[in-house]
Amino acid sequence: MREPLTNPLEGVFPGSASVFAGLTHIATKLYIADMRYNARAVAVGAVRAVLAAATVYEALVALEVIHLGSVSGDGAPGEGVVFAGAMLAMLAGAALAVMSQVPGARLLAPSGAAFLLAHFYTFDPYYLPGLRRMSDQGLVAPWLVYCVIVLALVAGVLAQRRGPAGRLPTVAALLASALLSLFASAGH
Repeated sequence: MREPLTNPLEGVFPGSASVFAGLTHIATKLYIADMRYNARAVAVGAVRAVLAAATVYEALVALEVIHLGSVSGDGAPGEGVVFAGAMLAMLAGAALAVMSQVPGARLLAPSGAAFLLAHFYTFDPYYLPGLRRMSDQGLVAPWLVYCVIVLALVAGVLAQRRGPAGRLPTVAALLASALLSLFASAGH
């Protein structure tokens, strides 16, 4: 265990113990606040990384680089895990956007919308062995997806502002992206 800090100025400036204790207290509070801030920044980075990876995966499925199965309901390998990870990441991103303003939060809503767009153009495993995209006469209308994308871009711009004007559109865009992704998957 560490020894408590001693006042290096005690011999030079008698009675400076209270000043030293006050400065130590302030430095400790700033350090704790910085650690909390950094933890949130790391969490935002993790959410963005998960959404980026899930978006790339869905884009590769949509481009037929990752092949789907040949039986109805037999999707691409790992599709369920990727989709669940993206859903959890969007919910976590919404929670982080509510809690605080951290660097990188401005990219949360556009990241969620990018996943929505990639997922919207992937193939629906229900119709295998035929290839029918979720965007082809599915439960979610394309104009609704595009409206969420515009909302996400506006949220990204507004997220640089402090307060509810910056946070609420991010939360709305992430939740809308998650819900539309979920409904797009259910629309067969």
